[in-house]
Amino acid sequence: MGSLQAYQPRMTPALELSPAEARDLFRALPPGSNSRRPIHITRTARTIRLASRPVRGSVQLQGSDRVRVLEPLAPFAKELHIWYDEESQTSAWDLRFEMGRFFALVSPELNRGFSGEGQMLARLAVGDWQQSLPLVADSLNWQSQIDTAALAANNGCSEASVEAALAVLGARGLVGYDLTTGRYFHRVLPFDLEKVESQQPRLKAARQLAASGNCRIVGETPSETRLTIPGTGVEHFVRLRLEGDRCTCRWFNRYLGQRGPCKHVLAARLLVEGEESAIIQSLLGEAAGE
Repeated sequence: MGSLQAYQPRMTPALELSPAEARDLFRALPPGSNSRRPIHITRTARTIRLASRPVRGSVQLQGSDRVRVLEPLAPFAKELHIWYDEESQTSAWDLRFEMGRFFALVSPELNRGFSGEGQMLARLAVGDWQQSLPLVADSLNWQSQIDTAALAANNGCSEASVEAALAVLGARGLVGYDLTTGRYFHRVLPFDLEKVESQQPRLKAARQLAASGNCRIVGETPSETRLTIPGTGVEHFVRLRLEGDRCTCRWFNRYLGQRGPCKHVLAARLLVEGEESAIIQSLLGEAAGE
């Protein structure tokens, strides 16, 4: 639940369906074992159709049985809105009724959930959230919509730093994000923070690497810090950058940052920024939400 807040701010409106179109779409979704293959939902002229390949503006869906469970609600809905983030391939399904809404976020693959993938990191890379975090936290008063601009003006912070602070608070279960309004709201999730450490094996391994004394800074510029971090029988080259960290290890090359930072990037962050690193704090928040 904490990690969901990292996905939603990046999503954009993709499709808007009438009740009849929603009913036809649910009925057209492949059933059973066929539901496991990726399909692409798109609009051609006035028709919603399914394609086997992505086209411009389409929404990719794998595991369509997960969405088919919404079909019984379709006759009672006024409209169906589908949101999508092309980078993470995450979709949101928003059924709107005369009174209330039913909102579901669908992960990109059947074998992937939302927790522990480090999606918070891009937002945390912008803004001095360490300074604004206590100010934003003190302003929480069960607001249904948090005005980022007003918070920034009242506390003498930039809007980017307030957004980053809200992202941290979202990972820690203290705010949620309403995709339809584009605003955070105050809420408290009952996280057991004592279990955070045991739920982050990558973070534990990174701390061991950072404490080994074998991590070295080999170069530094205003926009980038370069380090060598020991691996299994090899040294990995890590680059810490505002536009996205990079590592030469197999984990990074396999997932390209889509499932959070590798232990070598975490060790580098620990070495350069310590425990107050935005990446470290976001991972602690995400573990609390698992």
